Amino acid sequence: TKLTKYILKKINILLEEIGENDKDLGGFYDDAQKIRKNHAKNKKLFSDSYSFLSLHIEDNGSGFNEGSFSRFERLFDESKNRNNLGSGRLQYLHYFKYTQIVSVFLANDGTKKKRTILLSMDYYKQYGSVIYSKLEQVSENTPIKTIVSFFIPLNEEDGNQLGDITTAELKESVLKRYLNNFCINRDNLQRLEFHLSINDVLDESKTETITLEDIPQADYHDEFDINYSTLNEKGTGVDLCSDSETFMVDAYFLPPSILNKTEIRLTSKGESFPATGFNFSLITEAPRIDNDKNTLFLISSDYLTDRDTDIRGNLELVSRKDFVEKRNLFMGQRQILIDDIENNAITSITSQYPALKRAKEEAQSNLDSLIELFSLDKDVVQA
Repeated sequence: TKLTKYILKKINILLEEIGENDKDLGGFYDDAQKIRKNHAKNKKLFSDSYSFLSLHIEDNGSGFNEGSFSRFERLFDESKNRNNLGSGRLQYLHYFKYTQIVSVFLANDGTKKKRTILLSMDYYKQYGSVIYSKLEQVSENTPIKTIVSFFIPLNEEDGNQLGDITTAELKESVLKRYLNNFCINRDNLQRLEFHLSINDVLDESKTETITLEDIPQADYHDEFDINYSTLNEKGTGVDLCSDSETFMVDAYFLPPSILNKTEIRLTSKGESFPATGFNFSLITEAPRIDNDKNTLFLISSDYLTDRDTDIRGNLELVSRKDFVEKRNLFMGQRQILIDDIENNAITSITSQYPALKRAKEEAQSNLDSLIELFSLDKDVVQA
């Protein structure tokens, strides 16, 4: 449902801080990111029933400090980036009657403060604003954390569906949606816990946790250097430069319930994205390496991160064909070309896995046969 997708989106905001906080620690640490549902127990004559009361999402990031709260108050604020305009608060108002944010943070003056924020359309008639906030000083031993709480879904069906989602189902949904990110950040993950409370009393039997056992280690890791390319003096061809960038490829075996087919994705800033503009069909359409699992290949490089725009995942990469055809745009520039990333990655992957190597050799053999049969120019065909 739309509400479930929205809740997962909110959880993703929480997960974006994974790998950003306490990077020096590594591994799972004592503090955990927590998602807790609270149900009401309704006494009936012959049996008890349960209904959704609230949803709480807790993390220990930097919190709603002065800068964060300033952005939060301004709709369509672009100070973070042009694809993060602060529209989340509108979704809070769209789905829930009340949203409460309680955040303890380190203030600019070095003291700890607690900011309480309430959001509701009900406030507008009385206060002329949908946001109410309160700031107070707290003791130095108060832990830094933020809890976002949602109360009273505006749609009855949404409330029923939130009540029906079990902690086990929520864990599975989060794993399926964000496992790419977990794999990338495996060494810097906090525990992610899913809790259920009945009338604000924790039901420990329903607690689910995403642990390291849920996140596979890379089956294969390789690094290779790719040289920059530049146009020749006439702009009709491509010359290789002496300087290069290092690229890495990692492979993960995942069950079909999590990954329904073999994929190759690019990574940047701790997230992964489809390899748009690349042709990795030789890998993705080949037989499974593991009979029971599909393979996720992640390609990473500082170069990819540097080419990431404000619109997350929109990597500014160019193919050899466009590099030459749009020579007026690229004359005098150095670029790592899509074709070179593609070829080096395929060579690395097929060298590691014999089944894929055989598929590559068979494809090349078929191509060579066609070139010979129709007397084609091999260089043109393979360009």
